[in-house]
Amino acid sequence: MAPPQLMLPALDASHYAWPSDLEARGIMKRAVMQSASGLQLARFTFHAARPSACAVLVHGFTVSARFELLAADADGVHNCWEGSLLERLVSAGVTCYAYDQQSHGESEGALGAQAFFKSFDSLADDALQLCNLAAAEQQGLPLLLVGLSMGGAVAVRVSRSAMRTLCDAIGGTQPPIDS
Repeated sequence: MAPPQLMLPALDASHYAWPSDLEARGIMKRAVMQSASGLQLARFTFHAARPSACAVLVHGFTVSARFELLAADADGVHNCWEGSLLERLVSAGVTCYAYDQQSHGESEGALGAQAFFKSFDSLADDALQLCNLAAAEQQGLPLLLVGLSMGGAVAVRVSRSAMRTLCDAIGGTQPPIDS
């Protein structure tokens, strides 16, 4: 039996595209990581000039890293670096890693469905994979895992895993969890 399909509005790629000047100004580095399930996940790094910590940031359901982490302009489009969560963290000395979760933003998804994933544990595995990469690239710096909304639930799942000791701190905002 096929899983139920969540009916979401079709969004063109421009909805998830990061402002091109972020790469041109050297603020953002774009890359791809392959999930354990073989999906290509878009990931983004924002280097602080003098890093004192690094953070892996996990977005919520049906949105993208860009939507969660950039500030909105006057029209409500999330494409502003200035005043954004990312800008504030990087200015404070935190190198940030973010990615578009499976079937979100610029990342591939199972069954080609938007915002669909076969297993919630696979989302936690993806977050841990990026935490491992960040820890390797930023050796010696404290590593924070921060999730927003569904990303907060991913962070909670990571906190319950055997690999939770990889992170120096784990937090989330409004995680949809059942206590």
